[in-house]
Amino acid sequence: GRELVLGRGVKGANAVRTPAEWLHCSSRHCRVAWNRDTGGYDLHDLSTNGTFVNTERVGKGQSRPLAAGDTVTFSSGVEDQCTEESVVAFKVHLVEAPRPKRNSRAPMEAEPSPKLLRVQQALEGAAVSSPALQPALELSRSNKELRARLEEERQKALRLQETLTKVQREASVASENLELKLSEADAQAKAAGRRAEEAEAQRGALQAQLERVQSELKAMEQERDHARQAMLRERAARQQAELGCQQAVEGREKALAGLASLQDAKQASRDRTLVLHARLRDAVDVHGQHTAHLREALGHAERFAADLQEACDAAQAEGAAQAEVAGK
Repeated sequence: GRELVLGRGVKGANAVRTPAEWLHCSSRHCRVAWNRDTGGYDLHDLSTNGTFVNTERVGKGQSRPLAAGDTVTFSSGVEDQCTEESVVAFKVHLVEAPRPKRNSRAPMEAEPSPKLLRVQQALEGAAVSSPALQPALELSRSNKELRARLEEERQKALRLQETLTKVQREASVASENLELKLSEADAQAKAAGRRAEEAEAQRGALQAQLERVQSELKAMEQERDHARQAMLRERAARQQAELGCQQAVEGREKALAGLASLQDAKQASRDRTLVLHARLRDAVDVHGQHTAHLREALGHAERFAADLQEACDAAQAEGAAQAEVAGK
């Protein structure tokens, strides 16, 4: 026939089924049909992913005439954005079909009928080379070659489909393994986060403890400084006390020396008094006439002895007081 439909889900004699892996091709992507008005072929875009002729988009539901040398591309790009990985392209080659006879009523179809095929096979078997049948034979051979190539491409597509299925299974297993590893890594990361939080809490506690220890050390250093100052003050007071004791001992010794000298003076005074009394008695006995004078002298001597006794008592009391102070 004069109509050809391309797509991943088309069927029939006038259908060209593209491989299932070509996801950028729709199930009914485009249709090439004979236009009686123009006497040429038109391309009708049936796809949602886009059909381009010479990089110009046709548009779904729109048609465009085809000429020899045109390049038709299928793309999954949006608008005019196409990538090399998502493009399938082919060129248009127009081949003149054998002209029908004048008395023929129906136009010659692109594909020969079974009867014509049997005639062509008979002619080929008989090795008949008629100039009029050469184009039909060439067209038949081209059709066979195209069908062989299409079958080869279909087998390749099947093998690619099997490979793709295998790869998808492997990818699914790898994805599951990856998800498992990711979950394990997530659990490990959460555990590591918890450990990090615990370590941070421990670090905070240790930091607080360190601050307390530093505060205690500072307080101890202050106490040590206070104790050192107190010890220095106590040492100075001790030295002053020792100096005072030494001075008191020296004063006591001086007081004792003064007391001893006073006692010696008192004893000397008593001895002198006794001597004077003896002399007075002797004088009274010897010289009665000097009794009055002696009595008067005796009175003076007694008063002097009393004063001397008072002075000795006072000196003794002062020495005792100084000795008591020195003892304290």
